[in-house]
Amino acid sequence: MVKFSESFQIAPGEYFDVDIVGDTEAYVDPDKLIAASSDLFDGTAAKHSVGTFMSTVLSSYKVSDTKSVEQLLSVPHEINATHLGLSAHESRGNGTSFPMLDQYLRRALAQSTQGSVLRENPKVLVVLVNRFDKDHFSDLITNLILPQLCDFTLGVCQSYGIHAVTSFPIDYFDPASKCWLKKNVLLPFDSKHEPVILIPKKMLVKNYDFSISDYVWKFLLEIRQSEIKDSTGKFISKKQLFADEVRPYGQNASKQYALNDLQKNVVHLEEYLAIKKRNSTSQASSNSL
Repeated sequence: MVKFSESFQIAPGEYFDVDIVGDTEAYVDPDKLIAASSDLFDGTAAKHSVGTFMSTVLSSYKVSDTKSVEQLLSVPHEINATHLGLSAHESRGNGTSFPMLDQYLRRALAQSTQGSVLRENPKVLVVLVNRFDKDHFSDLITNLILPQLCDFTLGVCQSYGIHAVTSFPIDYFDPASKCWLKKNVLLPFDSKHEPVILIPKKMLVKNYDFSISDYVWKFLLEIRQSEIKDSTGKFISKKQLFADEVRPYGQNASKQYALNDLQKNVVHLEEYLAIKKRNSTSQASSNSL
C-alpha cells in the first residue's frame, strides 16, 4: 500500500488519502456534495451537474429521444485514476450501461412521481435497477462531477507545492449544453505514469445508506406483514413471505419485487427515502471514511 501523501511526501488534508497502487472500497455519495464544498471543491457546481444530467435523461425519454439517452448513458465509465471501488486497479469497462438502466427509466416515466423521486434522489438506481450496483452508481456520479474533482486535485497539488502535473484528456458532462464534451486537465501522475484524481473525503462513504435487500427485507416485507395481520389476524414471518412472494420472481427477485410494488405503491418508496433521510445525520459518523 502506498498512500498519495507518502508518494508525494505531503501531509494529509481534506482529500481522501487513497492507496495509489491498489484500490479502496469507498463510494461517492451525491448527498454529500454540498457538505464537501470548500475553497478547493465546488460542491454547488457538482450537485448542479448531477441534477441537470438526471433531468436531461428523463426529458429525453419523455420525447422518445432514445438516441440522445443512449449517448448520455454510454459515456460514463470506471475512472481508475480515483483508485476507488471494487476493482480500481483493473478497468471493467462496464460504464453506466444503457441497457442496464433503460428498463427502469422507462418504468419511472410511467409515473411522474417516480421521475421526481429519481431527480431528487438518484441513489434509487442502486435499489431498483438490475445489475446496477453501488460501484456502477459511484462511477456514474464520479463521471458527472469530474471537472470539479480535477479542479480539486489541482488545487491540492498547488496548495502543497506539487508541480509535477501533466495534461490529461477527459470526457465531462456540460450542464449548459447538456451533453458530453472533451477537454484537457492538469493532474499529478504516479510512479507508473498513471494519472491520480483526488476526492474530498467528506463526500465518501463506506456504503450507501440503503440497498435493495434493506428496502425489501426491512421495509416492504414489514408492510406486508402488517397488511396480512390486519386482514387475517395471522402473523407470517418475513422469511416465509420472502419465500412466498419474492423468490418466485426468479433472477434479481428482490429488485423485480420492488419494481412491481413501485407500480402499485409509489408512496412506499417515498416513505422509505424519507426515513433514510431522517436517519442519515445520526448514521453519518459511522458510515464516513
